[in-house]
Amino acid sequence: MDQMKLDINKTKYRYFMDNVKPEGTALIYTIPVPRGEEKPTDEFFDRDYPDVKISYKKFLRMIDKTAKALIAYGVRAGDVVTVCQTNTPEIFYMDYALSKIGAIPNYIYPNITADEMKYYIDELNSKYVFVLDEPDIKKNMKKALAGTDVKVISSGVIESFPTLFKKIAAKTRPVEAVNIPNEIKWAKFIKNGNAIKEVKENPFTHNDTCSLVHSSGTSGTPKAIMESNENINSVVRNFSIDGKTFDHGNAVTTIPQFVEYGKMMHHIVFTNYSSLIIIPEMEPKNFFDLVSKYKPEYSFATPSHAKELIKRNTDMSNFKICGFGGDGFDDIEKRLNDYIKNNGVCKQKVNRKMRKK
Repeated sequence: MDQMKLDINKTKYRYFMDNVKPEGTALIYTIPVPRGEEKPTDEFFDRDYPDVKISYKKFLRMIDKTAKALIAYGVRAGDVVTVCQTNTPEIFYMDYALSKIGAIPNYIYPNITADEMKYYIDELNSKYVFVLDEPDIKKNMKKALAGTDVKVISSGVIESFPTLFKKIAAKTRPVEAVNIPNEIKWAKFIKNGNAIKEVKENPFTHNDTCSLVHSSGTSGTPKAIMESNENINSVVRNFSIDGKTFDHGNAVTTIPQFVEYGKMMHHIVFTNYSSLIIIPEMEPKNFFDLVSKYKPEYSFATPSHAKELIKRNTDMSNFKICGFGGDGFDDIEKRLNDYIKNNGVCKQKVNRKMRKK
């Protein structure tokens, strides 16, 4: 077994850098575009899924650019940056860049109230926010930050798409502009980092906080949960020890980065330099189209997404590893296991022996 994956005593950034290779595609980023008028009662969506492909070379370059931009913006080791974003390429650049400089992402769900946003930001004395540039989300964030000097970085869902695509989108889907005091747009934020020549990588310290996620709130007010670098890296190691290899294929996920399940699986995919297929929308009805279009070898989603695949008798024979988890799994577990068993899905053998170099 690769010794790099066994040693978890590194920052998340360093663990990624020691295992990744600058070859192939890191991200396939797609957004849903309706072909016609969609109705709330539609059982299935009628959509196209235009995408952009981001190579590992560009992925690594953008992590470095983001780290430089963070330093230029004033972010330092130990600072908490509240991340209120969905799955876009920028959230992954930000995640590894924050780890590189030793700052701490505080992940929150974008579709929460202004009061909840304020609570999560104040709870950790976060002086920086990275927010999705969508009107409803930014209106709440603007209220949450009223009267503060918190600095804001914003990026939209089509930030990584070509300029022509953005121009067409602006005409076909005009979006209300919402500006927040102390806000900087992603393009300018990245450009400002050009003034920084080099970023010193933050050293590893045992039990340092790598990131913060929040509990579901079933037993009271949702709480910030600290996780260490070792916590995150150990999941990659355990998959490897258990023989679950990714073979540099395609992995589709609908689990957002702000959910622990998603964040862990994304780190696994990247450290195995497979291609991660992401979509900014968590709507389960998209999942059949994504699986049908990209035919991924690996998949991670929720029980609601599994129901869509069974409902539409989806060809899942391409899957080598698939994971479905979260609330409401009891009523789908047997149906899903039977479907997987009867359709020849996830046949990868598990080798529990650790190979020595």
